[in-house]
Amino acid sequence: MTVRLERLGPVAELVLARPARRNALTTQMLAQLGRCADRLAEDPDVRAVVLRGEGPSFCAGADLAEFAQVDPRAAVEEWTPAGQRAFARLAALPVPTVAAVAGHALGGGLELAATTTFRVAAPDAVLGMPEIEIGTLPGWSGLSRLPALVGTQRARRLLVLGERVTGATALDWGLVDRVAPDPVAAARAIADELAGRPPVAVRLALAALADPVRPAVDLVERLAAAATVESVEVRAVTAARGGTR
Repeated sequence: MTVRLERLGPVAELVLARPARRNALTTQMLAQLGRCADRLAEDPDVRAVVLRGEGPSFCAGADLAEFAQVDPRAAVEEWTPAGQRAFARLAALPVPTVAAVAGHALGGGLELAATTTFRVAAPDAVLGMPEIEIGTLPGWSGLSRLPALVGTQRARRLLVLGERVTGATALDWGLVDRVAPDPVAAARAIADELAGRPPVAVRLALAALADPVRPAVDLVERLAAAATVESVEVRAVTAARGGTR
């Protein structure tokens, strides 16, 4: 399994387990993430969730080696909606989630981190949205979640300029909530604290802060994918890179 679900008492850990590829996301992993989210949502004993990557990186984004082999129509009709569904299920979990960001959180990896309630990063972690470099746009919720976290102008710097920021800068921007030399240990400490809070109050607070515009933005992202995925630039760059974003 390239996505693993572990339990540490009332805290669950969702682990991206593909370290040789910096935990780059495949369609199989997206499906696994969605199934894991469903299991977590149905487990009344889970009070908090830690999301982390195995190895030195959190997640380097979508696996471009796989994306380069995807038929353009399938990319629009399957790839983008698959990521949207998985990420929406994670974002809708009724318990708080904490991402532990080490190494890289790029493209879909940063979109994944943005679905969580809180984020902890290593000071030298690298976070960014490089989709613009290959002629496309984020398709897995980044277009709405990033501006909500950092504001419109800083979102432009991430999405249009393709800027990458360190964990320390991400803290200043509001992209992450804490910086720690060991983000996994720090995320676990936060999750343990959250697991000790009154669960009904926590669930109600999360529900009250749910994103009401998400469905509309999903549609915009699908239209953007349809407009860009068949471009010569996108296909050429992804084929040449044969790796991750």
